[in-house]
Amino acid sequence: MKRAARRERKMCGEKSRGQPPESLTAVSEPAAASAAPRCPRCTGSSIRKPIGCAPVLCAAAVFVLVLLAEPVVLALRSVGWITEDLSFFYVRVGLAIALGLSILAIIVTACIAILGKYHCLSCGYRFRSICEMKPERLYPPFPVKFCLLNAVLLFLVCVSSREMLRLLLHGAFSIVAIEIAIAAIGAFFLIFISLGYQALIYSLLKTRIRNTLLWAILFLVPATALSANSLYRSLPRVMASKILTYGRLARLPESATNLRTDSWSSPFSGEWFLKFRASPEDIESFLNRSPSLEAQDSVKYTPERMRLSWPKERIQEASPQDGHEYFIPGSLTPEWYNPQIRQRGRRYNIPAEGFHNWGEVIVDDEEHVVFVKVVWS
Repeated sequence: MKRAARRERKMCGEKSRGQPPESLTAVSEPAAASAAPRCPRCTGSSIRKPIGCAPVLCAAAVFVLVLLAEPVVLALRSVGWITEDLSFFYVRVGLAIALGLSILAIIVTACIAILGKYHCLSCGYRFRSICEMKPERLYPPFPVKFCLLNAVLLFLVCVSSREMLRLLLHGAFSIVAIEIAIAAIGAFFLIFISLGYQALIYSLLKTRIRNTLLWAILFLVPATALSANSLYRSLPRVMASKILTYGRLARLPESATNLRTDSWSSPFSGEWFLKFRASPEDIESFLNRSPSLEAQDSVKYTPERMRLSWPKERIQEASPQDGHEYFIPGSLTPEWYNPQIRQRGRRYNIPAEGFHNWGEVIVDDEEHVVFVKVVWS
């Protein structure tokens, strides 16, 4: 009897050693469930994950590289490595095509990343997230309201600008409507880019940040950065520096006052306008230091040969042959850009660089005012 009892106890011990304790089983099951996603329908573990943010980041990197290639090509052009205009044109066209394809790739990969679902290989069921199997949420939900607020702000910054006001006030629909349409396309592109950034930030920090204010700050970074950049680029001196760079002119004189700038652009043409007042010495130094005005003869204006504006209402009429020079302001030319010379003045022509960035520099020697217009076409 004792031998039989010992044999029975020994067999029970071997069975107990072959099975894990009940407490360990209870702990390991949730751990295994959290480690590997399971299908909500069949609870299978053969799950194919959706495409993440990696393709979006690769497409964005290609887009940035194409943008950086533009100044490199211009630098090679300036140092003489690209001498033929036709080769330079083909390179620019290739960069434009690459830029468009990279934008399309970003949009497509972002849509796939956003709309992607998990795919169960056992039963074929597709589901949005493995969080459907979890009884409680371990991290805050995706901040949709901040995402939408960022998208609205991006759209407003891109579209609701001075071009929209100019469209409402002047009714110049042909060019300004194209500007607004392009701005809207750019806004949607920036929204996709910012959505990829927000998805990446959420996936990295969703288990670490629970403060709503911090999520608002992180999700509104794209709109804030674009607003700050637009505000900085709209400063008169920053805009003036860009116009002078396009015209290959000298830097703005230190004594420049009454600074005014304006511009319009389309996919095929554009104009930049600049007006400032400076001392006669600084104006002469500005003209002498401008590379594009070297070896350029000026047209002199005197009371006997003035530069006058011809009314737009009489555009069909021929200007009088009285020895004066007449010009017709464009429909998108700002009202303050009115380079009429009735006493003493000069006009210099800015030669084209390749196919664009040509224009004029007009100096009113009586009022000490300089007018600059650069045309991209």
